[in-house]
Amino acid sequence: MSDNLATLSVVMVGYNVKKYVADAVESVLNQQYHRLELIFVDDGSEDGTAEFLMKKYDGRITVITTNRVGLAAARNIGATKAGGDYLAFVDADDMVTVDGYQRMINSLNTSNSDMAAGMVARLDDRNGKRYVSPHFKKGIKAAAKRVTIYSNPELVYDSTAWNKVYRMSFYKQVGAEFPVGKLYEDIPTVMGLYLRARSVDLLTDIVYIWRLRNSGHVSITQDRLNRTNISDRLEMLDLTYSKLAANQDTNQIVVALNYKVLNQDLYVHIADLGSVSELELTEYRGLFMNFINKHDLWRYLHELPLFQRVIYQTFLGDDDALFYKFVNISHASKHKKVLTLLKMWYSPIVVRAVLNIGVSNGKS
Repeated sequence: MSDNLATLSVVMVGYNVKKYVADAVESVLNQQYHRLELIFVDDGSEDGTAEFLMKKYDGRITVITTNRVGLAAARNIGATKAGGDYLAFVDADDMVTVDGYQRMINSLNTSNSDMAAGMVARLDDRNGKRYVSPHFKKGIKAAAKRVTIYSNPELVYDSTAWNKVYRMSFYKQVGAEFPVGKLYEDIPTVMGLYLRARSVDLLTDIVYIWRLRNSGHVSITQDRLNRTNISDRLEMLDLTYSKLAANQDTNQIVVALNYKVLNQDLYVHIADLGSVSELELTEYRGLFMNFINKHDLWRYLHELPLFQRVIYQTFLGDDDALFYKFVNISHASKHKKVLTLLKMWYSPIVVRAVLNIGVSNGKS
């Protein structure tokens, strides 16, 4: 079938998302690319999500109900039901820009790449403002066609399933599946797809709107102090490292991943620990310390921005008092205040030690 007649299967998964789901569904049904099917997998919602969809969109979308199997399993179920030439995923509280799929499919049509990825904007529920997600800008630095993660190792920053379109033949050929029963299942799955893809297209156009919820059930990425959440993230990162170890010539990708793990994956959780008790802080410290030791990440700490270096040094170095002081500095002022506060609170020797972290492995 020519790409002009190719169909796109969109798999959307949701749980108790009645408040948001109409926005998500409408964003798909109103796409400029009309040759698509929408498969919604409702994972046991208790707020009437499935009933709402079947009544409002009867005949326009396929609704499948599951019984709390989890996001990964629900996505896998949806993908097996998909009959299109292309495949995409959407979370049911997010949206796709009106020309998002058209742009990615047009790119694939000219490049013959196996997958395309586009830029992501964050939507803040509190004020309706949108802004380009910073870490996606690190992953997609410029528009490009027919690249690979070997040529562009910064793609480790773009590890979400939903800002992409995949050729269905490629997706099935590599046997892609999301790890069932785990959160952050996107990370190893997308990494596996990057490693197997002949080539990838990158678009700087915004194709996906990622909602920041401020009411009701918070999203997985917002529930940062949940122990299961953290454990699953670390396990999925372990699986990602295993996938890299199983492939050749991945040294530069591993280096990029090491920095990204410290700069983003671990840091977003550690930066939220300012309100926990000292006992809880010690427990969290052990969790992260074990992971950092396992993957020998100490030697990358000195490459981080100043404020992150201070947070890691005080957190991993058992300096609870200083950690609480710095981690609770407001985000807007932290970069301006950090050196001033260091000089006010501590001697030049201590300041130099903090700024030169990464020399010691922290085990002494």
